[in-house]
Amino acid sequence: MKSNKLKKNKHKNKKRKIITLQCDSCIEKSLYNKKRTSGITYYKTTKNIKTTTFQLKLKKHCSKCNKHCIFNEIH
Repeated sequence: MKSNKLKKNKHKNKKRKIITLQCDSCIEKSLYNKKRTSGITYYKTTKNIKTTTFQLKLKKHCSKCNKHCIFNEIH
């Protein structure tokens, strides 16, 4: 019974890819200040490979900036 469930899950997850999102404004701040003290905020999520072939850009809350910023997908 368990082996059948595992086989089904393997086929399900092939269509989705784990990606990392990085805050745009944190990168600009760290490049401008040339210090790593401010830090950069990251999010991990999944995307469908077939429907979204382009890089994701999502608006999410950044804990370092304390506001909603644009997060870009990194490889």
